Amino acid sequence: MFSIFGVLLGYDSGNMCLIYLDFAAYFKNKEKFLKELILSFSVGSIVGGAIFCTARLRKLIVLLLLLIADVSAIIGCLGMSYSASSTQIYIGRGIFGVGISLMSISMPIIIIQIWPTKCKIVATTGLAYQIGLVASQLLVAGDGWRSLVNSYIWLLLPHLLLLVFVLCFMHKGVGQSQSESRVDGVFQNCKGLVASVIVQLSASVLGVKDFTKLTSILANADLSDYVTASSLLGSIVSVFLVVKLKRKVLLVTSLLLMTVELALMGFLVPNSGPTLTKVMVCSYIFTLCSVMSGLPSVYTFEAFPKEYRGVGFAIVCLLTEILQVVIFIGLDMLTIDMGFQGSIYAYAVLSLVGLVLTHFFVFETKTT
Repeated sequence: MFSIFGVLLGYDSGNMCLIYLDFAAYFKNKEKFLKELILSFSVGSIVGGAIFCTARLRKLIVLLLLLIADVSAIIGCLGMSYSASSTQIYIGRGIFGVGISLMSISMPIIIIQIWPTKCKIVATTGLAYQIGLVASQLLVAGDGWRSLVNSYIWLLLPHLLLLVFVLCFMHKGVGQSQSESRVDGVFQNCKGLVASVIVQLSASVLGVKDFTKLTSILANADLSDYVTASSLLGSIVSVFLVVKLKRKVLLVTSLLLMTVELALMGFLVPNSGPTLTKVMVCSYIFTLCSVMSGLPSVYTFEAFPKEYRGVGFAIVCLLTEILQVVIFIGLDMLTIDMGFQGSIYAYAVLSLVGLVLTHFFVFETKTT
């Protein structure tokens, strides 16, 4: 049951991500476009996170966020496809960015609220989510924005099924008691809050979606199929690693490997052929997904006491989104003139920072 839910969740989210990526390629000034979307992401994430942290009727709020996300995406797509002026295009971009960010902050919250806090269930749902993302990318076909909009509208059926899942299976009592809705209890558990933000931030900043943008620089090679295969394989491995191994050991090992892989990539790839490029990118993506696809959600579960987990997860998502925006804007400014090697080394430094923070501030949690 939860695997079907994960596939639907990834399928629905994948439609938005696909349209966003295609639209980024459609515009000549990609850097300006991406910065505008980052700003709109932050607005949607802050609004969605703030609503969820303070609301008591969690099921109603999650349904509302999902509906707003999809409606915003459709309105934004229509506005960008049929706009007659630059002002309308800017408005369409902003609306679409808010829609994606609301979906991104809703997804982990939905998973944590619907299913029991068993690490294997959460990890398997993460794998199913990856499969849903791939399915959406394979089935949405056509050229041009009007075709994408039409495809997206026709693919609303999985989203309706997703809403049915939320209505039927989301725990009615979650987040409704006074003790569970207290934000101060989350901040009192400062150690868990800091550790969870570090884990979530490492996964999001070094994640596949953002790294795909970076790999577009590589030798003009089309790496999308290789990235997809590596991410799926890594997600499968993640289900077993999360259950068998300790949390901090997994995090430290993966971040150490990713730092080394990024450093080698920056040194070797510019002077090598496409084959080595594909091997190194696939190795990095596999290392990332074998840990980061399932562990961040599981760790956030376990880092907070049971009575604060719902609100704690929402606050962690909110703080992560805000910090992620700051990092992305700063990284874009630093890497504009740095070229391929500079960009790769910048990611290696971020991975190294994550490794250091994980070593000093992330603690072991008990398996649930």
